[in-house]
Amino acid sequence: MVSEISRQEARVKKAVLFAPYDIAELELMIPYMRVIQDLLPNVKVILRSRRFCENVWNSAYVKQMLKPLESAKNFFIDDSWQIQAQSYLDSFLFVCGKTTSKYSFPFLSLAPSLVLFTKEQVLDERLGKCLDTLSTKAFIKVVKAFQKEQRQWTEKIVRYRADNLYHFGKASEYLAEYILHNFFKIDFKKEVGISSKV
Repeated sequence: MVSEISRQEARVKKAVLFAPYDIAELELMIPYMRVIQDLLPNVKVILRSRRFCENVWNSAYVKQMLKPLESAKNFFIDDSWQIQAQSYLDSFLFVCGKTTSKYSFPFLSLAPSLVLFTKEQVLDERLGKCLDTLSTKAFIKVVKAFQKEQRQWTEKIVRYRADNLYHFGKASEYLAEYILHNFFKIDFKKEVGISSKV
């Protein structure tokens, strides 16, 4: 299984990606971002902003809240329309609440999600953890554990992805061949002599 992990995916990651769903979650996550900045200065804090689609993120209130974070060298705001690929590649942990990205992040980055503010287990334990409330002291312990166990999490997520995601990375090819074969009765590989891969 380890051989399936590319060098890019197996490299040591040095960032935590925070993705608050709304301003209420942002308020709750600010102390967690600050404690990483203070106690883990070599870990980059990436904030996934929603400025691109929600005007409230441009308010004076939010700007004031973020001001202390922005003065640190290890802070970056990703406010692109879609989360930048580099944010995924650099992050060993995705800290979130209600966002549905908690499900896709592990598969795309091979790093776990830490879902906060929930009493329910809304994420498979092989893809991360769900916790209701944490002190900043407890939070930093959790982050350090995730940071230390990057390789184990990557291997666990690769195994889960291989066992549970049907045709991961090949869905378009599979769907095209399925439609051609089942609806048009064409064996594309046999009749054309090539794969349907583009």
